[in-house]
Amino acid sequence: MIKVIRPRTRRNVECINCGAILSYEDEDIKQGTNKAISSTDFQKFGVPYKYIICPECGQEIQLVVTR
Repeated sequence: MIKVIRPRTRRNVECINCGAILSYEDEDIKQGTNKAISSTDFQKFGVPYKYIICPECGQEIQLVVTR
């Protein structure tokens, strides 16, 4: 019987800058914060996002993380 040891540990993404197809794992993901301004009280706040760095061109690639 075949068993799944680690389900879906690798993911793929294409760099929008150079077109490289990249495969990454959880330990490659970094977290950053976008600066945004509230539309109601015009206060600055940070919006967190996750990203990886393309090893080919150095471009930051923002990820849509579903889990």
